[in-house]
Amino acid sequence: MENLNEPKQEVLNESTILEAKLQRRSFLRYAGAGAAVVALTAAGCRKDRVAIPNMGATLDFKDDVGVLNYAYALEQLEAAFYIKVAS
Repeated sequence: MENLNEPKQEVLNESTILEAKLQRRSFLRYAGAGAAVVALTAAGCRKDRVAIPNMGATLDFKDDVGVLNYAYALEQLEAAFYIKVAS
């Protein structure tokens, strides 16, 4: 039968690994890798916002021309949306 009260060699090895000092080269390697991960994550979060110029068109629905202008504006908006999605 195995004695469970005596500490095993594996457990002793784990505690010495945790207490070991980190060498300067290893520290710099881990710090560089961490900085690279942070930089890549931050670069991926950048938002490219393109300003859409305001055409200055006003819509009034007093007659059929206003309704047709509104329909045309919606078509232009839809076309711009599909171009943005496709690219």
